[in-house]
Amino acid sequence: MKRIKTDWLYGLPTYGNALALALFTVFICIFPNYLNGEMNLYQYGLFLPGVDAVLKGLVPYRDFFHLYGPLTLYLPALVMKFFGVNIPTLSLYFYISNVLTFLLCVLIAKDVFKTKFVYALCMVVLIARTFPQGIFTCADGLGYVFGLWIVYSAVKYIQKQKKGWLLSAGILTACAFLSNWEIGVCAFVGIVLGLCFAYMFKIISRELFREHFDVFGRGILFIFLPYVFYLILTGSLVAYLNSLGTVILGAAKVMAPGTYPKTALEFIAWLIPGNPHFKFLTPAYLYLAFSIFCYQEFKNNRVTKDHAILVTLAGYGATLFVLALGHKEGAGFLMALQPEKIILFYLLERFFVFFLSDFKHALCPEKTILNQPADLPLKTSKSRRETTPDLFGTVEPAKQEVPLCLRKMVIPVLMFLFIGSSLGFALIRYYKKFPMTKILLGQQICLKAAPTVERPLRILRAQGMVVPAVQAEDLESLTAMMQKFISDKDRIFMYPEEGALYFLAQRSVYGRFPMATLSWLNDRWHQQLMTDLKENPPQYIVLPKVFSAKYNDVYFLNDNNRIKFNDMLWFVAQNYVMKATTSKSVIYQRKSLDGKKPKQNISTHPVRRARPASSGGHARRSKSPRKGQ
Repeated sequence: MKRIKTDWLYGLPTYGNALALALFTVFICIFPNYLNGEMNLYQYGLFLPGVDAVLKGLVPYRDFFHLYGPLTLYLPALVMKFFGVNIPTLSLYFYISNVLTFLLCVLIAKDVFKTKFVYALCMVVLIARTFPQGIFTCADGLGYVFGLWIVYSAVKYIQKQKKGWLLSAGILTACAFLSNWEIGVCAFVGIVLGLCFAYMFKIISRELFREHFDVFGRGILFIFLPYVFYLILTGSLVAYLNSLGTVILGAAKVMAPGTYPKTALEFIAWLIPGNPHFKFLTPAYLYLAFSIFCYQEFKNNRVTKDHAILVTLAGYGATLFVLALGHKEGAGFLMALQPEKIILFYLLERFFVFFLSDFKHALCPEKTILNQPADLPLKTSKSRRETTPDLFGTVEPAKQEVPLCLRKMVIPVLMFLFIGSSLGFALIRYYKKFPMTKILLGQQICLKAAPTVERPLRILRAQGMVVPAVQAEDLESLTAMMQKFISDKDRIFMYPEEGALYFLAQRSVYGRFPMATLSWLNDRWHQQLMTDLKENPPQYIVLPKVFSAKYNDVYFLNDNNRIKFNDMLWFVAQNYVMKATTSKSVIYQRKSLDGKKPKQNISTHPVRRARPASSGGHARRSKSPRKGQ
C-alpha cells in the first residue's frame, strides 16, 4: 500500500495513465441528450448555408462569403455527404471535434507533468472548467484540434529531435490556418518560440536546427501551394484574400466592439481586482508568473527540454488568450484556457513536489538529496538508505530551519488546500453540468424533455432534434409556408442573421452573404448587397419580429452598423408588404409592378411594422428585447 501511495505521488505518468484519462474524458463528456435544447440559429447559420452550397458545387469566397477558413466547410460537407445532409450530423461532427481537444490535452500533459497525481488532477479540472457547455454541438472545434496537435508534434520533436514530427507540425500549421486564421497564427507563434528557445539554450544543436526548420517550412508549403493553385484555377484567389483581409481588419470592429482594452492604462485597469473584466484576465497573471519562473530557471542554469516544451505551449496559449479576449463569453475563450490550465498545474506541481521532497528530507535527514535536472523522472528508493533524487532541485540540510512538528502540520494543510481548491469547483460543475455524473450517482436524467416544454422538430433536415415547443412551432410553420406558397424559382432573402433557415427550407442563399450582418464588415460589401437587392430584388424577405438585445448592446455601438441596418429596413418598408407571419418571424412579399399590393395569404400572429433604429442614438429599448416589426 505504501509503495502504491509513493508511486502515485512521485511516479512518472505512463501511457497507461494517459489511456485511463482518455477513457475518463470520453465517458464524462457523453451527453445522451446533446440534440435537446434551443437551436442556436446564429451559430448554425455560420456553417449550414456554406456547407450546403459546397455540396451543390459552389466555390467559397468567390460565390459566397464564409467567415472562417475553407476546411470548416469542406470537412463537414464530406462528413454530411456520407452520413446525411442534416443538422444532427453536423452537431455530432462538432461534438466529436470538441472532445478531441481534451484527448490531445491528455497526450500533451502526459509529457509535461512528472507526477501521476498532478497529471490526473489537472485533467479532471481542465475538462470541468473548459468544456464549452451549451455550444459544443454548434461550434466547430476543428481549428483547436489542429492547434493542440501542432503543440503535441512540437513536444515530440523537442524530445526526440526527429524531423518527421516537425514536418507534421508544418502540415498541421497550414491546416490550422485554413481552418481558422487566428489559431494558425497562434500555433505558428508557439512553435517558433519553442524552437528558438531550444536553439538559444543549445537543447537542439544549431546545425540540426537549421536543417529541421526547413522541414517545418516545407510542411506548410505542402498544404498551402496546392490550395493556392486551386484558388487560381477557380478564380477565387482575389476573393479569398479580400475576405481574409477584411475579417482580420474589420471583424473586431463589427462583431465585438468595445470588448478589447483599447489602451495600456485600460488593460492595467482590467487587471485590478474588483474590475468587472478582472475575472477574464486572471490568465495574464499566470503567464507573468510563468515568465518569472523561466527567468529564475535560466538564472540558476536549470534550463532543460521541459522548459522548451512549456515555452511552446505558453506561446500558443498566451497568443490564443489575447485574441480570444474579444469573445470572452464564447467557446473560443474557454478553449484558450486549455493551455493555461496545463501550465498552471505544472507550476503547482513544482510547488507541491518541492514541499513534499523537503518534508521527506526532514523526516530522513541522513538521505542525500542529489541535484538532478528537472526533466529526469523521480525514482522511488527501494530502501531508506538509498539515495533519492529530488526532481525539482536540492534542499540543503543547513537550510532546514523549520521544526519537524511544524512541517508535519503545514505540509498536509498545503496539500489539502491544493487539492480542495482545484477539485471543489470542478466537482460542482461535474455534478450540475455533466449527465454522466448523475448516472454514476444513480440519478435519473431526462433524455427528452416533457412534451409541454420541448418536442421533436418535424423538419426533414432536423429530424432527431428536440427543441422548445415555441421554436419548433415557428420553424415548422415558416418552412411549411415557404414550401406552400413560395415556388422553388422564387428568390428569398433571410435577414439579418437567419442563414440557417436557408438550409432548413432547402433554399439557395440570396447573394454572397448567408448572414447579412457579415456584409457590415466592409462598406463596399454592404453597398454591393444593397445594389443587388435594388437591381435584382428577391420575391420574398424574411425578418424576425423581435431583434435580439445584441443589436443594441453590440452592433449599434458602431454608428455605421446602425446606418446599414436602417438602409435595409427602409428598403423593405418601401418595396415590400407583409405576406405572412409566424410566432417569431414575418414574411414580406415584393410589391407588384403595377402598383397593386399582393393579397395577404396568412396572418396568424399580430405584428408591428419595421421601425428603423434612431440615428441620434441606440435603438429604443423596451422591457422586452427591441421589436423591429
